[in-house]
Amino acid sequence: MTSTLAETTDGGTTAARVPRWGLWIVIAAAVVPAVAAFVRVVGQRWYPAGDWAMLELRTRDVGTRHTPLLGPYSRYGWNHPGPLLFWYYSIPYRLTGARSWSLLAAAAVANGTAIAATLTFAWRRGRVALTAIVGLGLAILIAHLHVYFLWDPWNPWVTVLPFGLLVVAAWAASDGDRWGLYVAVLTAAFLVQTHIGFALFAVGLLAWAAVGAWRAGTERRTWHITIGLGALLCVPMVLDQLFGQGNLGEVLRYFTSGDAHPAGWSRALDVVARELGGRAPWIGRPEPVNPIGGAVVGAGSSHLVLPVLAFIGAAVAAWSCSAKRALRLQATVALTAVLGFVSVSRISDGVFGYLVRWWWMIAMLWWASIVWSLWSFGAHHARALVRHEWTLAPIAAALILWSALATGFAPSPTNVPSADFGPALRAVTPAMLSNLPSIGGVFLEGKGPNVGWLVDALALQLDRAGHHVLLDDGQRFKVGSFRTIGNGLAAVRMTIVTGVFIDDAATSDWGREVVLWDPLPVEKRDDRTRVTRELREQLQDAGRPDLVAALDNGEGIWEATTLNGVDRSLIDARDSYQRIGDPVAVFLDDSLEAATAPEDR
Repeated sequence: MTSTLAETTDGGTTAARVPRWGLWIVIAAAVVPAVAAFVRVVGQRWYPAGDWAMLELRTRDVGTRHTPLLGPYSRYGWNHPGPLLFWYYSIPYRLTGARSWSLLAAAAVANGTAIAATLTFAWRRGRVALTAIVGLGLAILIAHLHVYFLWDPWNPWVTVLPFGLLVVAAWAASDGDRWGLYVAVLTAAFLVQTHIGFALFAVGLLAWAAVGAWRAGTERRTWHITIGLGALLCVPMVLDQLFGQGNLGEVLRYFTSGDAHPAGWSRALDVVARELGGRAPWIGRPEPVNPIGGAVVGAGSSHLVLPVLAFIGAAVAAWSCSAKRALRLQATVALTAVLGFVSVSRISDGVFGYLVRWWWMIAMLWWASIVWSLWSFGAHHARALVRHEWTLAPIAAALILWSALATGFAPSPTNVPSADFGPALRAVTPAMLSNLPSIGGVFLEGKGPNVGWLVDALALQLDRAGHHVLLDDGQRFKVGSFRTIGNGLAAVRMTIVTGVFIDDAATSDWGREVVLWDPLPVEKRDDRTRVTRELREQLQDAGRPDLVAALDNGEGIWEATTLNGVDRSLIDARDSYQRIGDPVAVFLDDSLEAATAPEDR
């Protein structure tokens, strides 16, 4: 239950003892935001839309004959490699009676587990000093991610804290910790299957861990378990490649075809300078984005001077006092940063914030490793630090708890993901379902601003109600090929229409209107129509048909503010109406030739 101080200071000889309670109080304080996130989402009435609806839809397939062997869909038209995320979500989903909020709770549990496991490895190799340092770093990081980040089940978000666990577990494994090897393999598999962007990290860090473990004399049995675990976790991906849609081949073709447009080295350096420098977002500094496209705005490479010099100085200090574990942690973090730089350089079609949020974790560990090396140097030369090291645990726990309580119980600017679509979905879903026949497939399509989010959301609601929903063949990577019109027969066609396109209903072939929801009071709807009509005329007169299309599709038209002949007050009025929300209508065409739906699952 205790450890010698020699294990703490990489070679110290003092025989003082550090009690294990230091670990438990730091972990208890650090997981408070995750616990608060869990409590706040349990029982929520949530209507997922967009990506979140697709996560639940595929989670529902686990345990059926359509159990997914692939991960979440990618914007490039293929899937992330494996299904571990869906399989994990399915456990609480089934236990709670297929409630949507269980995915939110599962995300909170995953993040809380990652926090606790990361601190456990910090304790196993660095004892109270490193546990306190990493615990404080995580508290700062989580405070600026905000509590709603911890309950968000979206795959780019739910992987950030587990990524930190991978780095720390790989470091522990490289120092001879067999549990570090097991956890590194399991975490790497989860990360890569959930988001392909972690593949380079997984390869590099597992290789680093394996070499270190081999040099440390790890026993044969540990290697057998590790290799067996890794092979078992790869089985779903191999099965799909051999007998399914061959997703791994599609991913490989994408990255080797030349169709991608990678960010490049210069752009990657600017992004890394923004994320790692002294004005880094993980400590609360702004992470500005380009108003055109929304990509992260980098910083000059001069911002890297301070963190790099501090890192080198700390490494020299650790080396001078033979603090091997501290030096190895710095080497692991340095490797991770290099891999992160290469990964950013390969991102295609815009370096968006959600694609590099893991850099916040790298930056935190960068500075944590610096502090631990400096602490090790100080402990080597000042025995007073060694004798009183145990006091770090309650001090760190108090600071972490203060930050955690502020984070966990702070009012969140949004309740749940895609909450903006909740009112529309609550309004249209009952009427939509009540107008459907009891049998037969439903072909679902949409037209208008943000309609993709609603199509995904209503596809989920149709599936929950027992209907076989069918989408366009191009959506197979999102919903599974068995839910596409090319692989099923539809009895009815349902069209979701939003915004100004609802006015086209009289001349369309959408069928009969079954429900119309409009967030605006009746007295303001005519003014919205006037604003849209006059803006369209002014944009056409200015020779900008592209902005006319953007206006109708609900996209930003900020460029119009600089055009002569375009009234800025109309743009402001249009934006204010758009913030309230677009009207939503559901149309049903049941004149299709009756057909039997594909065999039920």
